[in-house]
Amino acid sequence: MSKKLGRGGVFYREFTKLNDFTGFTTLSVVHTHYLILGISMVLVLISIRNCIKDSF
Repeated sequence: MSKKLGRGGVFYREFTKLNDFTGFTTLSVVHTHYLILGISMVLVLISIRNCIKDSF
């Protein structure tokens, strides 16, 4: 079995294994997308908190 880049997440691995799927699907990039989205939201919330804290 060859290791391909972009595969992240247990759901993707198990879903494709159960269905004997070997092609490309957008499920392979979902994990990375959520990681980047989560980190960016944390940074935005921290900056908003700092702006509110400095205004008082």
